[in-house]
Amino acid sequence: MHEMSIATTLIGQVLHQAAAHDLARVERIRLEIGAQRLVVHEAMRMAFSAVAAGTCAAEAQLELVEIPVRARCRGCATEFAPAIDDYRCPACGEADVSFITGDDIVLAALEGESTRD
Repeated sequence: MHEMSIATTLIGQVLHQAAAHDLARVERIRLEIGAQRLVVHEAMRMAFSAVAAGTCAAEAQLELVEIPVRARCRGCATEFAPAIDDYRCPACGEADVSFITGDDIVLAALEGESTRD
């Protein structure tokens, strides 16, 4: 389950940002996940809950936003939305693409309660 390794990396980033911004408690986390990563949302929530237990993010609401895949053909520069298992360009038929979106995992937002007065 690769969701556990993603959750472990995520909690490290969340705790680092919480400390950097003096957050006593993290209330909401927005994670943008490219569809190419094939993350199962329920498995991600379970993994995050396990790694966040006992931290300032233990009760955080985890918002998962799936970003669709967009690719550009390296041969003819056509932009298109490939299927997960088919990267052939609809214009020229080549299967040599660079991803524009949908291949990243990004900690997009973090909200919490500050320790500052």
